Amino acid sequence: MSAVDDGELRDRVRRLLEFLRETVGAQSKPIREYGVDARVEWLFDDARPLDVNTDVAPSDVAVRIPRTSVEQPPGLPAELEPWIDETTTPPTVKAHAPTEAHEWLQDWSGWALEDATRRPFAELFRSVDLMLHDLGTQPESLELVIASGYLNATVGGQQIATHLVTQQASITREDSTGDLLVTVAPASTPRLEDVQVLLDLKGFDRAGSKSLHRSLSELVSSSLSSDIPRLLGQWATSALTQPLTVIADHDKPASIHASTADTLRMSPALVLRKRGSYALVSYYDAMLAALDNGAPVPVGLAHLVEGHDESARADWLAANISDTPSAEPLFPLPANRAQAGIYNRVMNDTGVVVEGPPGTGKTHTIANLMSALMAQGQRILVTSEKAQALRVLKDKLPAELQDLCVSVTDMARGGSAELDQSVSTIANRKAAFDAAKSAKMIKALENKRYSAKEQRHKLKEQMRVTRSSEAEIHTPSPTYSGTLATIVGKLNTQQPDLGWIPGPLHAEHPPFDDGAFASLFRGGAPNPAVPSIDDVRTLCARAHSSPRLLPTLDDVDQTQLHYVRPSAQALADRARAVESFGPAYRTLADRILAGSLVPAWSRAQIVSAMLSVAVSADASVGSHQVTTDITSRQALNAFDALARRNETGQAGLDARRAVDQLDARASVDGVDADDATGMRLVAEHLRSLVAVEDAANPVAHDRYRTTQYRGRRSSYARRHAQYGLESGRRHRQRRDRSRRARRSVGCRLGLGAGGDNPRRRARRRRRDHRSHRQLRRLRGTCIAQRRSRPRGPRSTELRLPGRGPAIGRRRHLRATRERSAARRERWASGRSGRAGTESRTRGGRG
Repeated sequence: MSAVDDGELRDRVRRLLEFLRETVGAQSKPIREYGVDARVEWLFDDARPLDVNTDVAPSDVAVRIPRTSVEQPPGLPAELEPWIDETTTPPTVKAHAPTEAHEWLQDWSGWALEDATRRPFAELFRSVDLMLHDLGTQPESLELVIASGYLNATVGGQQIATHLVTQQASITREDSTGDLLVTVAPASTPRLEDVQVLLDLKGFDRAGSKSLHRSLSELVSSSLSSDIPRLLGQWATSALTQPLTVIADHDKPASIHASTADTLRMSPALVLRKRGSYALVSYYDAMLAALDNGAPVPVGLAHLVEGHDESARADWLAANISDTPSAEPLFPLPANRAQAGIYNRVMNDTGVVVEGPPGTGKTHTIANLMSALMAQGQRILVTSEKAQALRVLKDKLPAELQDLCVSVTDMARGGSAELDQSVSTIANRKAAFDAAKSAKMIKALENKRYSAKEQRHKLKEQMRVTRSSEAEIHTPSPTYSGTLATIVGKLNTQQPDLGWIPGPLHAEHPPFDDGAFASLFRGGAPNPAVPSIDDVRTLCARAHSSPRLLPTLDDVDQTQLHYVRPSAQALADRARAVESFGPAYRTLADRILAGSLVPAWSRAQIVSAMLSVAVSADASVGSHQVTTDITSRQALNAFDALARRNETGQAGLDARRAVDQLDARASVDGVDADDATGMRLVAEHLRSLVAVEDAANPVAHDRYRTTQYRGRRSSYARRHAQYGLESGRRHRQRRDRSRRARRSVGCRLGLGAGGDNPRRRARRRRRDHRSHRQLRRLRGTCIAQRRSRPRGPRSTELRLPGRGPAIGRRRHLRATRERSAARRERWASGRSGRAGTESRTRGGRG
């Protein structure tokens, strides 16, 4: 911050202040004529005379608005309507009217006289009551003033029709009567607003009114004072260069609009208007004057025009702030890590901005910061646009600190009482302050706080140890493993079966002696939890006669046993889980393991695979609404082929023709599916429906099992090939390529398959060529048969969507390959008889 006082920075700050002053001045237009932005109720009106206290003092009632209501006129009976003309005011009675008509007219005349007296008061009460409502809903933008000194003149070519002297006021409702009381704001003084109204107008001398501003606040206590007319006369001669007629009359002016004569009269009124920003203008003027007088540039203003790095701000704090921040702030309210970080930023930087939506704890954080800073002897200034926010913040502070807050809020809304209470409390505390007693109390509180922190540390350590012990895994035996709570719970569940065994078990001597062990099998009623002595003898004999298990386990490597043990435990847990389901489930599991329910188990796996395909397809559709006319597998194949064609960018005439032949219309979210995305959604929708239908059809299970489990396919292909997600042909190609790669590697390494003998490689190539020629001839024959087949309704045999011929042709191909493999094996076995050495060199390759 070494450059805070240089000339360039000072000039930039001055230009910023001038800009802000002009902006505020442009936003605060002077009210030179009462219009729609202000509501005026004259206090002295002959139509509704009020009892106005002209000698009112701050906090006193200036005027009472009585609660007045308007009564309805007397109703006209139906039989008198032909005799009375209500279109005139007052109504007239026609000739030869009955006596009742004249009596009704007399009643109406009495009501009219009373209404003429009550109606102005009722309208005034309704208007002031509306002012009270608007002040309650918009306290930050509206203000109520008791105004006097009504200027109705033309100054500098501008028509002026407004009051010059104002004083803040408030409206309250009396509970007992319902009357509205207009009270002068506490600690308020009259203000002369000639500068706000007449500034920059020709004919107004601002210097001539400066002395009157001081006299008004010193000599007059309210804007209704009888001394106001005399001060207005002095102002008219010193502040204006044109002649002006001063009238000391309190009555309402004949017209509030422009008049031919320039007048200045008392005419007090109650005015509700928008709050002005002229106070900000004066603040900016004071700051500009301080800069002109050589005052240093505040660091806050310097931040607004020039950025400073963290080191420069730290240097400025070290040079201007002598107090060091406390390492452990005293927060009276709970604080998280983010709030503690804000405190550190505040104490180690020149400015911090904290933003957040309502309800995120900003007021909570400010209360903690204020308390921590006051505990260090700091002074804090808190500002807010709304007085209610300051009151909410004060309520969050501890009771001992609330009285130390000097609240300067809206004087017209109870701010003066809060200020008086705060100042009196601070004065009383200062008068009763005892330094020695306070130091002793602070020492006692510090010791108490240190003891509480130490106790908190001990409790946290105990909690940490307890939690770690609860999470530690114990394995006292292979049967019991886990945390202590888990082991204890398991033992409690086994209490009826194992409670007869005394402890401890793991000791040098057994828990039973011979007599105690024998007593378990004697006595009165037998214990059902204890096996009989014959059972024990039988078990011992079986263990002695079956010595094969333990020697077998002795020969197994301990590392392998370590890996086998979790699998055995998991199998045992599964077996116990099945036993807990009941006898029916145990019988079912035994039959499945025995192999008697293999078809049912296979069918369950097939249904699971089908449903998984349906779930996957339905997830692809998502929240789209898909509707189709046909939900058959033929429609699935047609739409899937058309979607795949559109996705790859091909023409797709055959696929489109197949869809048109089915006459299947489909829509997605109410729009016909014409593009690739829509076709794909329709295909996935049909795929899910067909999969669910097949899952519920036992015949489809058999077809699915016959089709899927004949070939050597991966689990993914067995699960999804039926619905076009994987092709068996591609799987076989990958399998053959992997086999050829393994054979090639074996040949290169000399591990078999012919080594480096050229004759053997030639025989292998000729044999492979013969096999490929046979496959090509067979494939051509099948294709020719398929093409020569008459067109008509397709077979219901399972087909892969968009994958060509039916499964029957694949069966022929598979059978041909199996016959070729058998011939190769027979040929290889015949060759091995004649050349055993060559067969051994091939390494079992058939």
